[in-house]
Parts: sequence; C-alpha cells; structure tokens
Amino acid sequence: MRILFVSNYYPPYEVGGYEQLCRDVAEQLAQRGHQVEVLTSDRRVAGREAAPGAGQEKHVHRLLRFPADLRARTSGVVAFFSGRRWKD
Repeated sequence: MRILFVSNYYPPYEVGGYEQLCRDVAEQLAQRGHQVEVLTSDRRVAGREAAPGAGQEKHVHRLLRFPADLRARTSGVVAFFSGRRWKD
C-alpha cells in the first residue's frame, strides 16, 4: 500500500508527541512493506537549524512552506492578504 503522511512538523523538528508518533507509525508501516512518504514543512525550530540527521531520511520531503510568522502582531488573515501580491 502507498501511504502519504502530511504534517506541519516532523522529527527532528518537533513541538511535542504528535510528530514523534507520526514518525513511529510511518517507520512501522515501512517495515511491514508499505511504501511510505512524508510531506512536511520546511519550518525549523529556533536553534536547531542543523539538527543531526535532518536530511538523511529519503522518504521525508520538506517541501511545504511555513509562511506564518507566529510572533507577528497582525492577524493571519491580514498577513495573508498583505503578502499575497508579493508571493504571486
């Protein structure tokens, strides 16, 4: 079976237990013979830009962009529409 996981974070860049659980499930399914791919964001946790093992997993694709600035003082809606023309 071919399985695609889509997650905003994936180890070694993680926030909590969900990312670790996602990795564990993906690895177990791959060991059982399934074709597993993970599509995740390019978001980096502060201070862990060059985490060991970050680029060594062949089935992990860090292609999603994480445009939200979580420290911004404006709402996400305002940020989306004000930056849209620049992104286009």
